[in-house]
Amino acid sequence: MKKNDIIALREEIIELQAELGKEIKNNKRLQEIVYRKLGQTARRNIQNNQTLFEKYKQLKIADFLEAVISIFEWENLPQSELDIFNSKRIESQISKLGKAVIFPSEYSYRDIRNKVTKVTDFLILPFTGASAILDYYGEFPIIKPYAAFGGEKIDFPELVVNKECVVITDFFNFNQTANNISLTMLEAIEIYCSLIADCEVSKKNNRNWIKIPLLFSAPDDYKTNYKDFDAFISEVKDIIEGVETNSNALVSKYIKNITPINTNINYYGNEFEQAKRDYENELLNFIGIGTIRNENRVRKITAEFENTSDIYNINIIKRLQNRERANEQAKKIWGSQWGDPKIKVNLQSIQNLSDTINGEESANNVSSNTDI
Repeated sequence: MKKNDIIALREEIIELQAELGKEIKNNKRLQEIVYRKLGQTARRNIQNNQTLFEKYKQLKIADFLEAVISIFEWENLPQSELDIFNSKRIESQISKLGKAVIFPSEYSYRDIRNKVTKVTDFLILPFTGASAILDYYGEFPIIKPYAAFGGEKIDFPELVVNKECVVITDFFNFNQTANNISLTMLEAIEIYCSLIADCEVSKKNNRNWIKIPLLFSAPDDYKTNYKDFDAFISEVKDIIEGVETNSNALVSKYIKNITPINTNINYYGNEFEQAKRDYENELLNFIGIGTIRNENRVRKITAEFENTSDIYNINIIKRLQNRERANEQAKKIWGSQWGDPKIKVNLQSIQNLSDTINGEESANNVSSNTDI
């Protein structure tokens, strides 16, 4: 071989090595792009799951909160000029705050004719202690109301409890101090709805993984050879498509290099669904609504409270007694100004919520309201 031929051959080898280097570099760059895209996809899936979790959680919170607010109905309340003091308002504040103060307040409003009118209405608002002084029971004898949930800042006067105002609570262990450790109804609903939403997202993820019964492994040398790896992936797709279209024959160049891996993913949808129901029923019991199903899931409802032990539990009795106690105290303080409100338990709202959760049809001939 001539010297010039050797030099030419060496130059060709150098060029090929350079091309090989570029190919390897390109393959590494391509791998980095693929891994980056996979990472982006994974993050996007996580974001989608978080979005689904939050939306489903908020959906369930709204469902339970609406039912909770509708359980107790206050009838014959004092007339409200602007309808700002009504049954729904009272129950909404109690459910969200855990404790609130009822008091009469004078305020002004401007009508469509720009006329300013002064009226006196009852309000129900959150409160704080007016001073650091506590009574013998460690509670504030004097409190100061404030606007709820970031509302208009008004300097309400300090009020003497049980003389100028009435404190109403949802549970017995709420008091007029700032050291309450009990959960409000809204906080309890949020906790349980987070658990319920987690079950729903897990069920959805489980269904998605069921769609991937097999994974395919490529030989290690394909990791540095993009062209073979690309052809390998294309052929795997063709094989899958052939199976889906019931092809009579499949031709494969890389069949000996294809290693199928069974993911062995089991479906746990029923378990997740049952966990959801368990959490929902626990929340119903916390609210004060017992399960409306017996072991055979047959409804046992009557219109009379004393015969509905499978609907109510002690919590709803405690919550009702707190409302009755506040109602009686209001009658003592304000007399005819307060009137003669009565509190009823809305059996229909309880029934509808439990029907939704238990997936059962409404019972016939059930009283919509039950006096307790």
